[in-house]
Amino acid sequence: MKTVRCTTGLVAFGLALLLGCATMHTWPDYQRSAENKMVVIQEKIGDGLKTGALSPDQSQMFLTTLKGIRTDYTVLRDKSVTQEQWNSVQGRLDSLEAEINRALVRTTRIEEPRNGDRIVTLQRGIDDGRISGRLPPTEGRDFQARLDSIRSEYLRMTEGGRSAAYEESSDISRRLDSLETDLNRYRSDVPARMVPAQRTCMYNGATVATQSSICRSGITFLCEDGEWRNLGTACQ
Repeated sequence: MKTVRCTTGLVAFGLALLLGCATMHTWPDYQRSAENKMVVIQEKIGDGLKTGALSPDQSQMFLTTLKGIRTDYTVLRDKSVTQEQWNSVQGRLDSLEAEINRALVRTTRIEEPRNGDRIVTLQRGIDDGRISGRLPPTEGRDFQARLDSIRSEYLRMTEGGRSAAYEESSDISRRLDSLETDLNRYRSDVPARMVPAQRTCMYNGATVATQSSICRSGITFLCEDGEWRNLGTACQ
């Protein structure tokens, strides 16, 4: 009887361990989302301090919180971890941004769109184009690489809540303008030309059409020209 209980326990432990490992992935979409939020938050803190909407003590408090979140983000970046770990980082960033927004609510001046907001908008446009099939994989990867480079540099420029120098900000704005122009031109040209047929994917011995999604190990994957792309979203 003891042997049976022991065996049953080992099997249960093995299954739990196997299921736990099955949920361990890298999460590039979650990583980009966290980076987008950090860009926007850093800009808001810097602008709030510069305009007087945030006191030095408030700014320092927000920066300290952001630094702690960024440390945890760095630990998860490009690592195989659980979705819950990324959800925790995303939730903390959302809470911090909401707190900053409440502190800034007394400012009513209208400003030009910030570079951080433009990065978020362009990321949404690239994602929509890739998922809808308007952007074939090659062009989608090129646009994504350009935006990743801009976002990474802008994060570095605004780290610690500092405002980017005029020359730095102008260069980022110029590169965003160029990317936005290229993306809009390509997207407007797509209906007028033939888009090459894309390759199908294989799953469990069956053929799956491109741009179709499946649920595997609780995660959504999208077929993109013969390759499965992890969307980083939960499914059942």
